Amino acid sequence: MKKSNSLITLLSMMILVMTSCATSKLLPTDISNNAKNVVSPENKALVYVYRISSLGFAVGLAVDCNNKELTSFFPKQFYLCVLDPGKYVFTGHGENEDDVIATLEPNKKYYIEVTPQMGFIKARCKLSLIDPPEGNTKIQKCKLVGMNLEAKTLLNYKE
Repeated sequence: MKKSNSLITLLSMMILVMTSCATSKLLPTDISNNAKNVVSPENKALVYVYRISSLGFAVGLAVDCNNKELTSFFPKQFYLCVLDPGKYVFTGHGENEDDVIATLEPNKKYYIEVTPQMGFIKARCKLSLIDPPEGNTKIQKCKLVGMNLEAKTLLNYKE
């Protein structure tokens, strides 16, 4: 009897941990679809940060832009930033930190892929700047989880 109670307790705890780790608020489908195909505003750049890989599906990987947190990425999610031209540092946080330095030009789209990798204690994080055709294909498979204030204005999104 004690053995079955211990097993039930252990399974309950595992289910609780797995479901609580893998949560992230997805935005409405129409907003997500509009964000995938939006044209950058005059003299601004669009940056899509996304995670496509299901490796470590229950582990969110946090990403910053110039030390300001965007979100934690789970599989098949993306975040949209509308930014002024200039130099930006995107940093992924896992067991390690990985940077992508991007010099943004006006009226262009940029795609940064967040890739989980095997780590010792938790997942490692790799960021890569991806060519626009490939990046656009990949975000079509993702759902929008967040955006900065300028992107909300561009998409007329009110929370």
